Amino acid sequence: KPSSQRSIASTTKLMTAYLAMRDLSMKEKLKVPAYSPAPAESVAGLTKGEKLTVHDLITAMMLPSANDAAFTVAVEVAGSEGAFVGEMNHAAKDLGLDDTSYSNPIGLDDVGNYSSAEDLASLSSVLLEDKRFRHIVSEPEATLKSGSMPRRVVTRNTLLLSDPTVDGVKTGHTIDAGYVLVASAKRKGV
Repeated sequence: KPSSQRSIASTTKLMTAYLAMRDLSMKEKLKVPAYSPAPAESVAGLTKGEKLTVHDLITAMMLPSANDAAFTVAVEVAGSEGAFVGEMNHAAKDLGLDDTSYSNPIGLDDVGNYSSAEDLASLSSVLLEDKRFRHIVSEPEATLKSGSMPRRVVTRNTLLLSDPTVDGVKTGHTIDAGYVLVASAKRKGV
């Protein structure tokens, strides 16, 4: 059923992006903190101390699902990952996402990190009202121009690549969650 609570993998980053866009300027440059990914984690290869714009960090979070970009945003917005998780849960409550709980800004498997299809659709609807977000998630690929070097990133949303009516939004995958997809499309004016 639409309100069933399930692991959500990297669709967690929808809330990370929501808070970044709410609290920061897209042109603001954030300094990358130290981040030690586990093997097989999705990262953009950001290096400690380099500075990227919020726009580029959100692009890295949304297209290739870069955990290092999400961690950078979390630390900048709230001062620490733990404080950011508190803000995520507060925002979820404010948005009426009653079947949602966050334990990290990335989407790593944890019993306290879950949502429902209904809540993910609601959060995505709020995000898609913002043309900046709509543009980012509709792109099959992008170049991150800020940072120590340009980086080309490609979406993991294969539905976006295979169906011209699809214009977003976010994929995720972990062992507990399996494959997760929040998608949007525009067909015949709807």
